Amino acid sequence: MWTQFIFRHWKLLGKRKQPLFLKSESSNTNMRTKDIGEYFFHTALGGLHLQIKAGCVRRIDFLQYTAGRDLDLVEVLQGISFNGQVCLQPSGTAFQFSVWSEMQRIQPGETLTYGTLAKKMGKPLASRAVGRAVGANPIAMLLPCHRVLPARGGVGDFRWGRWRKRQLLAWESSGKDALTTICAGMPLSLQFYLDLTTCVG
Repeated sequence: MWTQFIFRHWKLLGKRKQPLFLKSESSNTNMRTKDIGEYFFHTALGGLHLQIKAGCVRRIDFLQYTAGRDLDLVEVLQGISFNGQVCLQPSGTAFQFSVWSEMQRIQPGETLTYGTLAKKMGKPLASRAVGRAVGANPIAMLLPCHRVLPARGGVGDFRWGRWRKRQLLAWESSGKDALTTICAGMPLSLQFYLDLTTCVG
């Protein structure tokens, strides 16, 4: 059973990435991950879980407990990047993808209400459905659901804890990059794009 995963090796073949090579602490042999690589990190917001499949980010979750060791999140993300871009490939429906795509346009330091996000999508009466799609986002920070707020005020719900949402918003409102900040200030000059391959209709 794998316990801790350490980034070992990555290659680019033209524009297509080969699978990552990872090494388990309990084994001296390299293992090719045909499907999924799991990483756990310490961050300023607690434990963080990163799931990568076929060179794309599938999930980023904050954990209620501190997991893993001080692995280098920046190095892992740079290792799966191509020309400075990282693929985000969550699983979701066509409607969820349309919400997440619009949500990704919200810039750091900016916020929108669920109703305003629905209007931007051309679905002004669908704010509740939009809210459910925002809440189902599986990739914390990189798909910035923390920038969507309720019209009644406050920060609203956040599947990883309201205190984390408040902290992310506080960092961004002060001009800090949230991802750089949780990585202890290490610079990260990457762009993240949403891949529709895993849209299930």
